[in-house]
Amino acid sequence: MVESETIEGIFRNLDGYVDQLRLLSALPQEIFVVDPIRLGAAKYYLQVAVECCIDVTNHIIAHQGFRAPETYPDSFTVLAENDIIEPARDSPVHGASFCSQASLSPGGLPTFGIYSPSLSWIASAATTKTAAKR
Repeated sequence: MVESETIEGIFRNLDGYVDQLRLLSALPQEIFVVDPIRLGAAKYYLQVAVECCIDVTNHIIAHQGFRAPETYPDSFTVLAENDIIEPARDSPVHGASFCSQASLSPGGLPTFGIYSPSLSWIASAATTKTAAKR
């Protein structure tokens, strides 16, 4: 049985992480991109928000006895195959791929439906600055 308290706790966490990302997205870009603390915070909150989404999918998959996903994006495909979520609009086959919605942001970070245009520069700046240091 999917424990509602567990799922509710994951969603509460997700709400908090997205709230933090919204606060960071309100900063002027020129301030954000030069501040390694804020940059690191945005990367962290985006990563844990994605992990929350994956955790929920895996709880549902296990509870329902659906096939085991092969990858994290495949977790969303499994849900679409079983009509729990709608497949991506550009999916060639019903339920075949949620990956276009669970795809990469312009900056290369996974999005899984939590991504919005107001956060796009955060992801882009975070990955660009990280890549520049390598």
